[in-house]
Amino acid sequence: MNTVIAPLRGAFIWVVFFSFGVNLLMLALPLYLLQVFDRILTSRSVDTLWVLTGIVLVALVAFGILDALRRMMLSRVGILIESGLGRPVLEQSIEAAPLSGGTQSARGVADLQTLRSYLAGQGLLPLLDAPWSIVFLAVIFLLHPILGWLALAAFLGLAGFALLNERLTHDTLKEGRERSGAGMRSAEHAVENSEVILAMGMSNVIASGWKTLVNEALGWLEAGTRRLQILSSISKVARQMVQVAVLATGALLALEGAISPGAMIAASILVTRALAPVEQLIGSWGQTVAARDAWRRLEENLDDEEKPASTKMPAPTGLLRAEGLTYVHPKQDQPVLQGVNLELQPGESLGLIGPTGSGKTTLARCLLGVIPPRLGSVRLDGISLADWAADDRGQYIGYLPQDLELFPGTVAENIARFAGEGSDAAVVKAAQLAGAHEMILQLPMAYETPVGPRGVTLSGGQRQRIALARAMFGDVRLVVLDEPNANQDRVGEEALLSALRRLKEHGVTSVIIAHRPAIIQYVDKIMVLRDGKVTAYGPRDQVLADMAKSAAAPTERLA
Repeated sequence: MNTVIAPLRGAFIWVVFFSFGVNLLMLALPLYLLQVFDRILTSRSVDTLWVLTGIVLVALVAFGILDALRRMMLSRVGILIESGLGRPVLEQSIEAAPLSGGTQSARGVADLQTLRSYLAGQGLLPLLDAPWSIVFLAVIFLLHPILGWLALAAFLGLAGFALLNERLTHDTLKEGRERSGAGMRSAEHAVENSEVILAMGMSNVIASGWKTLVNEALGWLEAGTRRLQILSSISKVARQMVQVAVLATGALLALEGAISPGAMIAASILVTRALAPVEQLIGSWGQTVAARDAWRRLEENLDDEEKPASTKMPAPTGLLRAEGLTYVHPKQDQPVLQGVNLELQPGESLGLIGPTGSGKTTLARCLLGVIPPRLGSVRLDGISLADWAADDRGQYIGYLPQDLELFPGTVAENIARFAGEGSDAAVVKAAQLAGAHEMILQLPMAYETPVGPRGVTLSGGQRQRIALARAMFGDVRLVVLDEPNANQDRVGEEALLSALRRLKEHGVTSVIIAHRPAIIQYVDKIMVLRDGKVTAYGPRDQVLADMAKSAAAPTERLA
């Protein structure tokens, strides 16, 4: 994070410098009025009037230029921050998602947008202008101490209002934003699962649940906004009352001859300038708090330590070894996997079987390096996956998840993992290896057929065969398939079995989670999981024979 922010510190220094100029030039108008009332009207000097008017006009033009420059610079800084941190923030969200127990989202990207909007808007300017209020207060003291003390008391009173505003609105607005985010995620999930909702008539129930979340969010936001608006209105009234008080006090002092009428007018303008940043800060406090919270989350989630460059590892042969794998889900106390050991030589295949919830998919994710085990290690050709950069090892690994996900783009782009140009031959080869080439050619635009969001333009079987081709793309040496025949018809299953044979011929190590006997007959080894523990592991025929004996044992005892 510091690598992105550090080069921008110079820009922030310039913004502070411009703010100094802006606030200094704000003195031009009250000083001009002071001179007009006290000197020009008494001396009746038209030449002096023209000279002073020219000077103040130049000062006002300079004020406008500096103010525009600092606004543009802040907007540019916001864009650079979002551009520079966007990729690492998204990468961090992706890496953290498997470890979050389903609670991770792309909130960091939204935080960056909040921060950019805040910098480009009006929220930060009162914070930059507030320190210069001391200058205006000092000038008021020079005009007369009584006016100075009155202005200082008003400034401290409004500052107290700002602190009170923080205490009264922060928790409420934060809770409202969090509940609003939950409502948005609920709506997104509902749209993503629209087919299930419509088919089973769940629209009213889902909409009612979403409305409850939104109403709760609106209740919290309304409470916080109401307090904010009340305090903002009080601050505006207080500022105007102070301006009246300064004018009245100035008039009394002018009647007594302690100050001139020009000083009275100048003090009225100066007190408005001194109090304006605090008043604006109270009005924009919601934006300020949202930006502050976004910045804190970014600091917490982004690691400032630069990751050491990973040594590029040689292409593996496919020797897979797992030793003492134990995994505990973030939201559970009991291990999902306990002490799993396995070894596969290059080209060997393993069939993972077991009842639902036995830990098969979790083991597959550990073998892929998607989630790190609590204990134990996974090694590919003796290299620990924990020490192997994901982008580097990913080119040698293929994965067909149980929940299929295709990305917006063409069929070819999805198979090529969006690797770019120059991969057409590899795309066709992967499709042929997966037995999907002929099926793809039947699509309206063949390999250039657009895939809608989540692959909605394709059938379940088509999506699965394209995802299988994606898993076999490139120089893969390890392929993990989770229920690869779940959506396949007879033709699709035959293509899958042919693909498994071709994987073995190419020396690709494979792990298949399946229940249908047709696939189990093509693996070399079988592992049976139950409650996260290995109950059987070894050559296919031996494990199947042992399972058959165990199933027949109760019948023999009864006989």
